[in-house]
Amino acid sequence: LPLLGPPADASAQPAPEGAGEPALAPGGLEGCEVLVVDDEQDSRDLIATLLGQGGARVRTASGAQEAWDMLQGQV
Repeated sequence: LPLLGPPADASAQPAPEGAGEPALAPGGLEGCEVLVVDDEQDSRDLIATLLGQGGARVRTASGAQEAWDMLQGQV
């Protein structure tokens, strides 16, 4: 997934603790289509929400057969 780079002036100051953790760039997934497959509804919803906030078009499936049918254009 696209990540935010360090701020332009980050080299002038030491990074605060935990600042090395990557963050998703806003709109960094624009134009991407993602199929999230997970049998846990809550996990599926969370991942779909996060990817959607990143700009991706997200579809979800609860299992392999449903995902396969979606990829084949049957659903």
